Amino acid sequence: MFRDVGGTGYPVTANIYGSHARLKQMIGAGDNSFCERWIELTDACIANREIDARTYLDNSDEFETVTPSDLLQITYHCKGGGPYFTSAIFRANDPDTSEPNLSFHRSMMSSDIELRIRLGSPHDLAKYQARA
Repeated sequence: MFRDVGGTGYPVTANIYGSHARLKQMIGAGDNSFCERWIELTDACIANREIDARTYLDNSDEFETVTPSDLLQITYHCKGGGPYFTSAIFRANDPDTSEPNLSFHRSMMSSDIELRIRLGSPHDLAKYQARA
């Protein structure tokens, strides 16, 4: 973890998705799978719009609104289209069954309300998009 990084007031971490066990620990999954716990957490956010798109600070009752442009934006190649998140987690429901699905994708930030990802044909999200 790097605490004093130019361009952002937030600490920067790397390799947090290094193992399934670390992912589960990070979100308090316990005996559940990462996907089950993540869906439980996101469903809670959807049900309680007051905490949607916010981050929890220092185990207190205070919340701070955070947008993608508040985060450190890294452009990895001089010919790249712009900054991107290397492993953003996306949730999509199957358009036919509504079964939730999680996937990790590199996503380029276009604005605070738009991330762009490339959906390769074998990925579930590409199949969902085609069916929808």
